[in-house]
Amino acid sequence: MSDASAADRVRAFYADYHARMGNTSGWPDMHDARLTYAAACREIDLIAAGSVLDVGSGEGHLLPFLRASGFRGAYVGVELLEAPHRSAVRRYGRDRNATFMHADFDALDLGDSRFDWVVSLGSLAVRQPDQAASDRRALKRMVDRARVGLALYVNDRRRVPPAWFDDMPRLAAHDLDALGELLAELGWPMVNLRWYAGDHGAMVHAHPLEPTND
Repeated sequence: MSDASAADRVRAFYADYHARMGNTSGWPDMHDARLTYAAACREIDLIAAGSVLDVGSGEGHLLPFLRASGFRGAYVGVELLEAPHRSAVRRYGRDRNATFMHADFDALDLGDSRFDWVVSLGSLAVRQPDQAASDRRALKRMVDRARVGLALYVNDRRRVPPAWFDDMPRLAAHDLDALGELLAELGWPMVNLRWYAGDHGAMVHAHPLEPTND
């Protein structure tokens, strides 16, 4: 069951963020976004990948990065916020092998759809009252949709400047050891961890312990 208040907290966080930053991209600028996309795709064979699910797809800017990097498969972007979703459809909706969905991933019924890769670049960045339970629920849904791998961006609790939490009290940052333990419990151990973007952002890649069948 989805916690409706969790979605409300995400909306409140990004309403404040967008008001401050003057954009709806979810990143300070496109240079920072491209650093994140490059880090996410470093472990992905985009030529071989048949499909990607982008959780928290924002304005859809990951899609042209994937296409320019050789990805020709099916792309599905799921975005909770209406304005970024509309922007994604306007910018990239002509791509015949791409689908943009305005929905809460935590409550979205995707049937038995599976994707080679599930990418989540910031969807866990908003603090929730029970962060561990919220992370477990979200990650379980992600790995249940993935066949080959998971690419996950989080803020590293040990590296985020303390002043950020004063400025953005709703910001979530993660203990990467605990996150690795959670992924291992779900049968998707962490296989790669990289820091970038001023040393506070971490990109985690995970693969299933057992082959994942369609």
